Amino acid sequence: MKPLRSLDGLRAAAVSLVFLAHAGLSDIVPGGLGVTLFFVISGYLITSLFLAEFVTCGRLDLSRFYARRVLRLMPPLVVVVAIAGILAEARIIGGRFTASGLASALLHFGNYHLILHDFGGMPAGLGVLWSLAVEEHFYLLFPLGLAWLLPQHRPGVVLALLAFVCLAILGWRIWLALHDGDTRWISMATDTRADAILAGCLLAMIKQPLASTDDASRDDRMPFREIALLVVSLGLLAGTLLWRDATFRLAWRYSVQALALLPIIHLAVTRADSWCFRWLEAPMLRWIGQRSYGIYLVHHVVFEAIARHWPQAARWQSGLAGAVVTLVVAELLWRGIEAPFARWRERLRQPRVPVVHGHRVPEGILPGPIAAGRVATSGPRPTVSVCIATFRRPEKLSRLLDDLTRQDWLPEEVVVVDNDVNGSAGPVIEARRRAGFPCALIHGLQPRQNISLTRNRTVELASGEWLAFIDDDERAPRTWLRRLMECRERTLADGVLGPVLPTLPADAPAWIRRGSFHHWPRMPTGTRVPANRLRFGNVLLSRRLLAQQAGPFDPACGLTGGEDGDLLNRLRLAGAKLVWCDEASVIEPVDPSRTRLGWLWRRALRGGQDHARHLLRGRYGTHGAFGRALYFLRAGVQALLAAGLALATMGASRHQGIHWLLRVSANLGKLSVLAGFHHQEYTGHRP
Repeated sequence: MKPLRSLDGLRAAAVSLVFLAHAGLSDIVPGGLGVTLFFVISGYLITSLFLAEFVTCGRLDLSRFYARRVLRLMPPLVVVVAIAGILAEARIIGGRFTASGLASALLHFGNYHLILHDFGGMPAGLGVLWSLAVEEHFYLLFPLGLAWLLPQHRPGVVLALLAFVCLAILGWRIWLALHDGDTRWISMATDTRADAILAGCLLAMIKQPLASTDDASRDDRMPFREIALLVVSLGLLAGTLLWRDATFRLAWRYSVQALALLPIIHLAVTRADSWCFRWLEAPMLRWIGQRSYGIYLVHHVVFEAIARHWPQAARWQSGLAGAVVTLVVAELLWRGIEAPFARWRERLRQPRVPVVHGHRVPEGILPGPIAAGRVATSGPRPTVSVCIATFRRPEKLSRLLDDLTRQDWLPEEVVVVDNDVNGSAGPVIEARRRAGFPCALIHGLQPRQNISLTRNRTVELASGEWLAFIDDDERAPRTWLRRLMECRERTLADGVLGPVLPTLPADAPAWIRRGSFHHWPRMPTGTRVPANRLRFGNVLLSRRLLAQQAGPFDPACGLTGGEDGDLLNRLRLAGAKLVWCDEASVIEPVDPSRTRLGWLWRRALRGGQDHARHLLRGRYGTHGAFGRALYFLRAGVQALLAAGLALATMGASRHQGIHWLLRVSANLGKLSVLAGFHHQEYTGHRP
């Protein structure tokens, strides 16, 4: 499943607007726009997840959805409600709970309670719960309708109903505004504000971001029409803030703002690497976005306490104090409550054990959401496409194609995509076709030098149910493909990785042979491959699995490398089962240029950069600001220690000294990411 990478930054923007408005800047900061942005993001994300689950599993598991919502919202809510109640009883903040106020806070009808009781019956600062109630009322009903309509394959009906309800809510608000309706009801009731959530649902239904495979979604350029659309949307938002007509603000403003936010959110997700939206992935914004729920719950309570006990404070003083206390409490909530419960929620994303021909598949065989609904044993033999990305290595490509003609498990097709604008692979392909290649031989050209785009092109051209990726400088033993497929059948895995065994040139230096610098760790067959050992060169993946990723290889890594680990880690985080098959080895004759210290240094540097970039993108799990700071501090310390060990051991054992020297390079690579430096390995000629 493709992560929607900019949403944390958008959440940070939304909660910042609300925070600043409650900090005393409501005359210049539109806090209400922040709430509307939250609503649209929520509808967009939840509907995207529903659609991805339906495409993967063929159904929506509503019981697990509601369980995940409870685990997401209730633990932090209960803690904050308890703290606010204690603070109110201690007279640290104003107000106190009545029985109905406490019930409304915990059972999510706080918006109607606040409307009917004029913000009474709750401790001061908990008025923010009104928006949470709107969302929960919506998600109590919306999934039921979606679960009923999606299996009927009637997306048009869903879109029409969503649009109709949006217009109905707008009409209801207009009627209330023209008939002197209660402004609290108009601004906080579910029946008058749920259209913003519906707008986000509409956007997800139309664009289906988690199912998109458009390479442009990872491009760093924006066409003029998209820039113009962004400018118009921002202008429309500005107009809603400047037009002060009372009827417009009560009736039309929320709908117009939601409409203007749709293109912004869509572009922020699909053009996350563009100069317009790259800032949304800044580490601080992602940190705030991940903790936005806790910040939203506690910030107003904090401001109420500060206003009650420090009334003489200047606006900037109370704002600064409120920010510090809010962020500290939100971090404690995140570490102590939200993150642990998030792990529980992830378990509920695993599908229930399916029934195949009347028999339940054993627990643990189908490991993740990608595998749900798949039958992997008897029946027609699965089709396999071998995918090769090549660049100016015609002799090596020719030898690899010879190997593929002798496979025990002959693939249905071999897809070769040439990243050389001069098409150096073309004569090799034509010669093989004339000689009578035993399966379909497909040739594509990717003129823009970019390893990710080249790999993506192989995926586009391939038609097999399973895609086997092998590098153009490798050799495939006769049993290679059969062993990959047999392992896949035994384990019902979503992907199988095999070893790449290097063969050094005859004149390779002794320190290279003794140091095993080109060898990768091996594991017993059937072992799940850990995050730090995911690499390409010998991989079998489900085409259905790749179809759920955007790209699927990230073009941003197309010159630096690391696109393989990035993809495999995204698949792992999405629940894919990636296993090792130690028998399915391929051979890699090591080019003489790769036996030099300079090449090894650059490869270690890039490896460190890849690891740091994957960590910052969340490929190795969630790391807060403190965890990231500790990661880079540890890299600096390890670089210094490794440098000392390199100096100490180089004289006595050259290969051991170079081992530590490469550890220095890897840790410097991690640190260089902070400066924005990325070694571009895939520029110019690749041996």
